[in-house]
Amino acid sequence: MNNKNRVQSFGAQYRGQSDQTQQIRNDLRKYFGQNYEDSILGINDKNYIDVMNNLNDFVENKMRPPAVTSSQLRNLFNHVKKNEKDEDTLIGLFKLKPLLAYAIGRAKNKKQFEVFATLIEDLLPKLNKENKKNFVEFFEAIVAYHKRIHGGD
Repeated sequence: MNNKNRVQSFGAQYRGQSDQTQQIRNDLRKYFGQNYEDSILGINDKNYIDVMNNLNDFVENKMRPPAVTSSQLRNLFNHVKKNEKDEDTLIGLFKLKPLLAYAIGRAKNKKQFEVFATLIEDLLPKLNKENKKNFVEFFEAIVAYHKRIHGGD
């Protein structure tokens, strides 16, 4: 394969991933609304029930095992809980991004796992000290709903 074909092949792969990611984000908007990052991280008394009902539906339909297992979720959640108490920095939570990349690489169904990973990765850039607690509680709710709906591994 010459260089020109390699570049075209890489471009096609990149565009395909971008299209797939865009489709995932469209699905996330169907569950959580147009500005899903803000509604999740800004969860409050007014939208709590709606966000949790939507999360329940999301976990039931988009996070089916073996694509996302209870063990994978618990490992990621343990990382979140370990870094929850560090009030000085958010970098520990930002390290979820490479952990998610690793989990995608190990996943049996990478495309389905990427739906969950995209949700979490989209929340990370908007994460701050004020909404950190909401992020942790949202992640905890994901684990809880997954366990209730799909059981153990």
